[in-house]
Amino acid sequence: MKHLFFSLKMRERVMALAALAVAAFLWSTGAWARTRGGWDNWQALEAEAKIQSSWMAKEKEIRDAATAAVQGLDAGHGFDEARLVAEAVAAAKEAGLVAAPTWQAWSSFTKTSASAHPMWPSVNLRCNLIAARAER
Repeated sequence: MKHLFFSLKMRERVMALAALAVAAFLWSTGAWARTRGGWDNWQALEAEAKIQSSWMAKEKEIRDAATAAVQGLDAGHGFDEARLVAEAVAAAKEAGLVAAPTWQAWSSFTKTSASAHPMWPSVNLRCNLIAARAER
């Protein structure tokens, strides 16, 4: 390598050194970006670990709250789809939100063991809900 470099003319040596300098500069800036990216990733992982450890520290408290929340629930005494819709309509009428609320059932819903019925309120009901809240 040394013999090849010194066998070049002065102009060729300068051009070769300039090309080497440009390549070294590009490599060093890329290395800095990779190092900076690694550092940022490490800081994000440390922040995520702190959040996770705080949630793990609250595990007993969360389990106790969940146990207390489900104590009064009985899976056999839920509403079926028709009764759930009737209760929702009655609650809307009782609250005076709309004269005749309409509900659209989600047609692609598949039944599960849970007694649930996803309902999509109509745009009319949503607008009336917003207006009722604004009047308060």
